[in-house]
Amino acid sequence: MTPEERWTRIENALQAVSEHQAQFEVNLGKLMKKNRRKLRSSKKLTQNQIDELVTMQADEDSAWEKPVVVRRPKSMLLSIPGDLAARAAFLAKIHRESGLDKWVERIVKERVEIEESAFTAAKKVLAP
Repeated sequence: MTPEERWTRIENALQAVSEHQAQFEVNLGKLMKKNRRKLRSSKKLTQNQIDELVTMQADEDSAWEKPVVVRRPKSMLLSIPGDLAARAAFLAKIHRESGLDKWVERIVKERVEIEESAFTAAKKVLAP
């Protein structure tokens, strides 16, 4: 076999591989489109379906949205005397609250709503 023949065979093999790769990408695109439609039409995805979809789209930039940045709202630390905290913890247990902080948050929220309502009513009474 001459060097020219060898180069021709190599070029033909590379051309065949290139065509095969192009056809594979077309078929993969069709399959992904079909699977996306099928997955969108189903109401709830199983864990395996989600894993398949994510795996198929892992390297596809167009499948991903911009990253979402989540910031925790600034909270305020509140200090209360120990005996008051113990009494509040007792009441939180009686009310079957998951934790003292949740119970205190609920009580403060209720109180603020009462105060706002009273303030609004007082403004109406005092308005000329």
